[in-house]
Amino acid sequence: MNSQLSLKEFESLMVISNQHYLCVLECMRGLEQKMNQSANTLWTEIEHFLDLQRKAEAEDVGLLPLLKSVKESAPQHPLIVQRQEVLDEILKVNRLLLPKINGMMALVSHELKELRSGRTVISGYRPSGVTKPSRLRSKA
Repeated sequence: MNSQLSLKEFESLMVISNQHYLCVLECMRGLEQKMNQSANTLWTEIEHFLDLQRKAEAEDVGLLPLLKSVKESAPQHPLIVQRQEVLDEILKVNRLLLPKINGMMALVSHELKELRSGRTVISGYRPSGVTKPSRLRSKA
């Protein structure tokens, strides 16, 4: 471990990082439950998820080099074990969400194709026997 960083400081950073990942995990579980709700509700939850993910990534920038050095000297540190458990759970939830998301995307894609096809049919429709309206002019 870096001599400038004490074990207490490392643990403090790890606690914050682990909390961020726990929030990401809970948000992912919320996404799974909200997939059948309105698009606005789902979009709000997705934005919240992306914000949490950015925070966790920003925290990791400074922590990852430290984490590597501590893993070598203390691989069974409780905070490292907790972090790995949370990341494993995030991976499991991600694997559950992915097929649902792909299914929703396929359904939306199909609906868009149907709408485009319907628009083409409607725009090509002209009633028979109807001529272009003409303007009436008064003869003065």
